[in-house]
Amino acid sequence: STVFKIGSHSDTNSSGQQIVAYCFDDVSGKRKFGSYTGNGSANHSITGLGFQPDFVLLKNINSSTTYWSIFDSVRGGALGIFPNDTQAESNETGVFVSLDSDGFTVNANNTANQNGSTIIYWAEKIH
Repeated sequence: STVFKIGSHSDTNSSGQQIVAYCFDDVSGKRKFGSYTGNGSANHSITGLGFQPDFVLLKNINSSTTYWSIFDSVRGGALGIFPNDTQAESNETGVFVSLDSDGFTVNANNTANQNGSTIIYWAEKIH
């Protein structure tokens, strides 16, 4: 919980280079990090956060062709922001469904719910 290790890859461990690490932790009732396994079906609910998130960041770690995806209450949930994609902001109604009282719901797609893939998330209550 207070230490992490890095490998020998030059992106994270190059001799003489300064590297910045951003470390986050869960905050009960406000912030939750986790993962789930995609099931490829419509309306897959991720529950157990203990709060209704205002912000959800997702990444399918089994796919190099999917992007980081951010969904928030300001944009109504369906409009996503893709920080490492050229389209940046897009109405992705097929990806994200809703921000729920104890979690969030995703749809059947490769970004947020590819069958058998591990999707990591950061959910945050801002308001």
